[in-house]
Amino acid sequence: MILINEILYADGEELILRTVDADKRLYGMHSTLRGRIVKPTFCHIFKFKNGATYTVAVTKDEDYVVVDYNGITSDLAPEQETFYSNLIIKNSRCNCYNLSGTSCIYCNGLKQISNPYAMKLLDQIWKG
Repeated sequence: MILINEILYADGEELILRTVDADKRLYGMHSTLRGRIVKPTFCHIFKFKNGATYTVAVTKDEDYVVVDYNGITSDLAPEQETFYSNLIIKNSRCNCYNLSGTSCIYCNGLKQISNPYAMKLLDQIWKG
């Protein structure tokens, strides 16, 4: 599913949106111009910073990698991995977020889709 409220990248011509698989566990990227860039294979994808041509994603093996807006991945420098591993990962906004009075089949009316990887990280922090 394309998450219309989760814009990862935007310029004057194109939007890259976060996608989620049917189990709501893995994320990918979809372009409004080019279609699917990356099928849902990541635990999380961070938003592109202003003007950047790449972002960071977390693989199924919990490795942090660089992903460009074409979906090509490369290794992330260890100091950057430390930075990104300390960021709080938020839940995704469901497509029903701006609709009132709906009982959504994707989020059960919560207006957000929980990120299981984020919950795992929080559990690790709480257990200390």
